[in-house]
Amino acid sequence: MSTNAFPALPLAEWQDTRDTLTKYAKLLSEIRYALTPKQKHYWHLNLQINATGLTTMLIPAPQNASVAAFEMQMNLQQHALKVSTTDGTGMTLPLHGQPPHMLYLQTKKFLAERGIRLKLDANDFPETEMPYDKAAVERYWQALSNVAVVFGAFKAGLRGESGPVSFWTHHFDLDLLWFSGRLVPGVDPKNAEHADEQMGFGFTTGDEVIAEPYFYATAYPLPKKLPSAKMPEGAAWQSEPWQGAVLKYEKLLTHPQPEKLLLGFLRGVQKAAARLMR
Repeated sequence: MSTNAFPALPLAEWQDTRDTLTKYAKLLSEIRYALTPKQKHYWHLNLQINATGLTTMLIPAPQNASVAAFEMQMNLQQHALKVSTTDGTGMTLPLHGQPPHMLYLQTKKFLAERGIRLKLDANDFPETEMPYDKAAVERYWQALSNVAVVFGAFKAGLRGESGPVSFWTHHFDLDLLWFSGRLVPGVDPKNAEHADEQMGFGFTTGDEVIAEPYFYATAYPLPKKLPSAKMPEGAAWQSEPWQGAVLKYEKLLTHPQPEKLLLGFLRGVQKAAARLMR
């Protein structure tokens, strides 16, 4: 990776467009959630990264449908929403800031013609035009795709169980879960969400707590000594309103080896927490 693999992403300059992408991506995740068999940690709600943007991966169709399955993609290079089915048919809708409700209705019609009935809350998809800055979307895609590559390298080096590198629309962030293999004392082992000792690592464009892009690492349950542990290069500890290690995205912009800095952050916090979890 070159040092310009991570472009500047000041949230204040593209937040309106980011919020538009959030609404568009929510359509994909809600359809996946409605039709995909339930998985632990809500891995039937997440999206994943492919070579062009965000994907639902393969979604099974109901038994009475005319197709076996379909996939939805939000192509951030060509600015398009794409639906592809296992029988070779498809639909492409250019993205330019149209109302999310319009995308919902067009997708619903396409799927209904193949026997796939959607029962989503239409109120989740606004009927108004949305801001859409193509250049900002392309910068974000450049950053996200390169971050996903680093997260994949981090996942490859982890021992034990880890989840997929996932994209979540509610916080518009990329994340990865790692599990220590131990159960949390006092929690019902059958509790799929909270029984396992785990860590979460992620990348977000910014929020009401930190109004700029950042990387984070959290642990559950939180080891008492982790907040006082030495943080990796460029990182700091976030104590309110949630606790975790934070590396601001801007640190990558001036670093001669940004991917090494990011990978060092992920590995460093994971190793520190893993030692304290024992």
